[in-house]
Amino acid sequence: YAGSPYALTALGERSDVVHASTTDLRAIYDRWYAPNNATLVVTGDVHADAVFADAQRRFGAIPARQLPAHRALPALPIAANAATVNESADFPYTVLDVAYRVPGDLDADNAALQLVANVMSNERSQFYRALVLSKLTLGYDAFVESGLHAGVFHVALFLTPGTDPKDARTALESTLAATRQNGVDPDLLAAAKVSAARQATFARDSITGLGDRYGYALGVEGRDPSVDDATYAAVDAPAATAAMIHYLSAPAAVGTLAPRKVGPSNGPSCSGSVANDNFSSRAPNGPIVMAPWAKAALEIPVRIASRVHPTAYTLPNGLRIMVQRVDTNPTVFINGSIDLSPSFDPIGKTGTGALASALLGYGGAKYDFDAERRIPDELGDDVSYGSNFRAHGLVGDLDRLLDLLADTVTAPTFPQQYVDLVSSQERATITQRDRDPETKAGIAFAKALYAPGDPALRVETLNDLGAITRNDIVRYAQRYFRPDRATIVIAGDVDPTVVRDAVALHFGSWTNNGPRPTSKLPDIPATIASRQIIPAQRDEIGVRMGERGIARSNPDFYALNLVNEVLGAGGTFDTRLMSEIRAKRGLVYGVSSQLAAGRERGLFEIAFNAAPQNVPAAVAGVKAEVRRMTTTPVSATEWNRARTKLLASTVVSEESTAAIVARAENIAQNHLPTDYYATIAQRYGKLTPADGLRAAKRHLNAATFAEVYVGTLPASTASSTTHHASH
Repeated sequence: YAGSPYALTALGERSDVVHASTTDLRAIYDRWYAPNNATLVVTGDVHADAVFADAQRRFGAIPARQLPAHRALPALPIAANAATVNESADFPYTVLDVAYRVPGDLDADNAALQLVANVMSNERSQFYRALVLSKLTLGYDAFVESGLHAGVFHVALFLTPGTDPKDARTALESTLAATRQNGVDPDLLAAAKVSAARQATFARDSITGLGDRYGYALGVEGRDPSVDDATYAAVDAPAATAAMIHYLSAPAAVGTLAPRKVGPSNGPSCSGSVANDNFSSRAPNGPIVMAPWAKAALEIPVRIASRVHPTAYTLPNGLRIMVQRVDTNPTVFINGSIDLSPSFDPIGKTGTGALASALLGYGGAKYDFDAERRIPDELGDDVSYGSNFRAHGLVGDLDRLLDLLADTVTAPTFPQQYVDLVSSQERATITQRDRDPETKAGIAFAKALYAPGDPALRVETLNDLGAITRNDIVRYAQRYFRPDRATIVIAGDVDPTVVRDAVALHFGSWTNNGPRPTSKLPDIPATIASRQIIPAQRDEIGVRMGERGIARSNPDFYALNLVNEVLGAGGTFDTRLMSEIRAKRGLVYGVSSQLAAGRERGLFEIAFNAAPQNVPAAVAGVKAEVRRMTTTPVSATEWNRARTKLLASTVVSEESTAAIVARAENIAQNHLPTDYYATIAQRYGKLTPADGLRAAKRHLNAATFAEVYVGTLPASTASSTTHHASH
């Protein structure tokens, strides 16, 4: 974007933020925030006439203003010579990004290029063969990142370790050249167009999605979204090929991100630009003032009830089915899962289950690799394979989708060529795994919490992978991919009994091989205070701290979950951690807590990022807030507000069918009653601050937190942090 305003970041430069005054902010507001420069989009269970009347009452009296002219975007010619950008980072793979300058959303060619990106990403395309099946890359992504007036067409290649970036780029550009010469594949283009047309229907599966679709089209582009739909529909193969020839012949920039090499003697170091930032002196520390009407509203119990109450069935072979009717759109979601455990992997062959799961999408008895992708292309539906399998499509496609998914799960063929491909990709992942600080931090955190020998600590090695054969994968699938460990959740405009019969038709012949394997995991021992530093070259420190949690079935779950809501759930500004550690003291960039309660066991974790010099104070502040939860009851006002927020967010998130499916899945996975969400207000309504205090005292102990730091701590900070950990 050199030479245009698009070359600037949306946030501006750091110096802009530091020197910005309230006068500057007011000037921007007065210049641009006018009713004649705004669009209001309302979606949901509303009546248009009432919305228009209310909008007129609230906004109609605000006068229009003369708006300044927008700066004209200078012409951005096709680049003659590609700029090169070379960077390194704590990232396990080399990424090559070949980027082309393309027009923005208002240009008809943008639609053609969006469809070209879809064609290139299709696993039936020659690009997949040239880049992935060749083993030059672990994967790639073609996509258009566009604004209103200009865009960039990216092809991001994730290189297999040992691949020369020049070889990968040559393979990409030779395939692009062949496509420009021979034309875009009409079959794949037709699939891309069907998929694009489906998005208009799928947008209605979410109130927010529908609002976003109309909001961007009407509020930004200034036209009805049907205009965009028609533009996509009008693109034919010659138009798509012409767009490729014009825009994808010469990249504007080629970027390479390589794994950072750290010297053995000096280790990583911080650059200091962001690490020295200290915004504590600029943080507000006054009382939070809430409008009286808002404060009063938050005191009112949530009256809207969840509609999630699925119908449950179990087939004779043990397969569980959950069906939730959502009649707002003629679509259906299918979410299936096979309950597996790391303990199922044979000793010395850790990773067998992961390989078997990954290979479920590479051919079944009825549909081979190509057919598994061609059918969703023809339907315009979204399908993904594995031990967690998914589909999203029109209700009329339910039977074909179930037939396709059943074949991949119940009759996988595990072709040797794809076993070799997926195994080679996994080997590449293992060789680079220890380069990733976040992966190492996750392993360190797990080791600090779980007992030695816990199946959750098993990590596949190159020796493991080398020992796994196709026969091992076949035996694993026969033993563990079984209906009595599987659940299928279906939501949409469907009749539960019809769905049950359809699932029985396609999955009813699935059989169990031998006794049902058990997968009970051992209890997590009481956490012992510990501290580990994972070196990484970055300008901030990532901190994970936590302890053994509770299982979902623990009677204290609801009270402790509300405690977590008060403390830091979601990292929102109305939680104690964000209020005290971020807003008032300015010690962290963000902080959140999580109560991860599984069916059998759970963890409690707090995570934050901070400048190195602020880490000791932030750690101490976090622990002080945790201790406060265990010593002093939460005020009735704060407790009620947290409960209202939790219950309201539960209902509000049901604006999308995808979220409703997730709710039903939670019921199935945790063996909850089918009316769990329909009665959730009753479950939380009877809890008091005293209940929260008792649960916090039983299950939270900041003094025994396991702590993992990712980054480079100054010597003084490291010793100070050690002191806190020892207490």
